[in-house]
Amino acid sequence: MIVLPGMDMTFVLAPCLLKPTAYVFRLAVFPQCLRPGRGPIVAQALLLGSITAATQAGVYGGVALAAGRMHGALQANLHAPRRLGRIVAVLFAATAGVTRWQGRQA
Repeated sequence: MIVLPGMDMTFVLAPCLLKPTAYVFRLAVFPQCLRPGRGPIVAQALLLGSITAATQAGVYGGVALAAGRMHGALQANLHAPRRLGRIVAVLFAATAGVTRWQGRQA
């Protein structure tokens, strides 16, 4: 999804927040990190939730900033998108080759 200047961020954030698999994973893993012997469960849940939120804001915020800068760089250079596409194609082909080689080894 391309984010253009002035685009409403809720339009961009909505697909990320509506991923049911992320919530299922969180509901499966989150309770395993809470320990009744280490204090109130509510306090542990709030602390773990705030750590998770801060980490996600840092990671997704960093990715969003990098994507915005890359978008500007790709717009400025006419040959950059083609070059980037070729690099990605080589990486995909190399990944497929390594996966195939590892599959034959097993």
